[in-house]
Amino acid sequence: MNRALRTLACLATLYGSAVLAADVPPATVAQPYRDPYVPPAQREARAVAPLSGPALQDAVDARLRARFDAADVEHVGSITRAQATAAGLGYVARDFDAIDTAGTGRVSYANVRAFLAREAARASTPR
Repeated sequence: MNRALRTLACLATLYGSAVLAADVPPATVAQPYRDPYVPPAQREARAVAPLSGPALQDAVDARLRARFDAADVEHVGSITRAQATAAGLGYVARDFDAIDTAGTGRVSYANVRAFLAREAARASTPR
């Protein structure tokens, strides 16, 4: 009997809490959550204008160049298929034979850019 009363009391409490919670409007947060591990200067979101046109192309080119340079562990200005794979440049590894038009087993950044230009021209040509 005592157990049944306790169960009934718990259910009544839960039901009452649910009813009360439904009547209360949702709370609004005045300040967003602050991560204590992020430096205060970096906590605020900075408004960044979306890139387009030449600025976007320059940003993409800079990122691609940085990844290519990171893959060039020998610092010779060109990479092998294995280096492209290890660096996560999957499209370079996948299309390595098409990029390496001279058949040297290495591709330079200029080879990669020329390949991308050829692919862009081919993609924009109506079929």
